[in-house]
Amino acid sequence: MTDKAANNYNLAGLFLIISGVLHLPIPLLAGFGSKQIGLAVIGVIWILLGRSLRNHNARLPCLVYVFMLIGMIASMASLNSDVGPNWLWWMIFFADLLVAFFLFRLIWSKE
Repeated sequence: MTDKAANNYNLAGLFLIISGVLHLPIPLLAGFGSKQIGLAVIGVIWILLGRSLRNHNARLPCLVYVFMLIGMIASMASLNSDVGPNWLWWMIFFADLLVAFFLFRLIWSKE
């Protein structure tokens, strides 16, 4: 594995962990409804997937890339809703965008 690929794995994993951590306070900020609890569970899953990416698990990039595309759409759809504050959704969106960017570089790299 090249240094560039390892760097993309590490950065994608880091921003996925950040996205996961940003999901965790949603129940505290928006109430303990089923959507909010589900988003906190997704946050835990994102943290675990981020750790796996940082360990260079070669089976994850394509799957996580699709998850991040869905996550970006969902975070934009959650703006101005009762599921959490807008600033949090923007932060999640940008964290997911960075994960997708580094995974894109990893998946479609010529190296």
